[in-house]
Amino acid sequence: MTSRKNPFYFLLGGLLVALLITPVVTERFPGVAGLLLIVTLLIAALSLSASKRMYRTAWALIATNIVLDVVGRFHPHLGIHIAEAAVLSAFFVLATLFAFKRVLDGEYVDLNRIAGAISIYMLLGLIWTSFYFFLSLIDPQAFNGLPNLSSPDWKLMDSAYMDLLYYSYVTLSTLGYGDITPVSRAAQALSYLEAICGVMYVAVLVAALVGSYGNKRVAQA
Repeated sequence: MTSRKNPFYFLLGGLLVALLITPVVTERFPGVAGLLLIVTLLIAALSLSASKRMYRTAWALIATNIVLDVVGRFHPHLGIHIAEAAVLSAFFVLATLFAFKRVLDGEYVDLNRIAGAISIYMLLGLIWTSFYFFLSLIDPQAFNGLPNLSSPDWKLMDSAYMDLLYYSYVTLSTLGYGDITPVSRAAQALSYLEAICGVMYVAVLVAALVGSYGNKRVAQA
């Protein structure tokens, strides 16, 4: 399968489609962000789960997320949404670490590794989205510009998640429009750490890819 030989093509394509479609669909059909997020998790798992251990762990986290999402829709409770945010954070951290390892393990630069590097950058945005969501559930006043998450309504949760997804990528790329702002110390710390991570990742990535390209030139000489 192409997704096994070049897993990052499949992952990058899936992430791009998910991130482009989700805002449009959720605007027309409020409350489906959780379902589309599950699709994103499935794409990541299918793309990256080369080892049995990774495969089992990824699917265990996805299954847990599905159960929590379904239960949270029929029996809204803040604790369920907090658990779901924790599971999402664990999954995206695991997927990012595994993807980073596979990108660095490559001997030479090719299009698949470049796609992997871009995918990791996008996964970083999803990691911090989950962190922000978790924090907002614990402290509804952590951010200005978000719906009040003290009520466990799943449509409200989906709306807040989409706002935080937007905020995460704006922060990761250091654009900082200012329509959503961190208020609590924890929110501020997460925000500046994401900005630092985004800048440092690009610098380290370029250095790693240039170094790999240099190795290829030396090998061919």
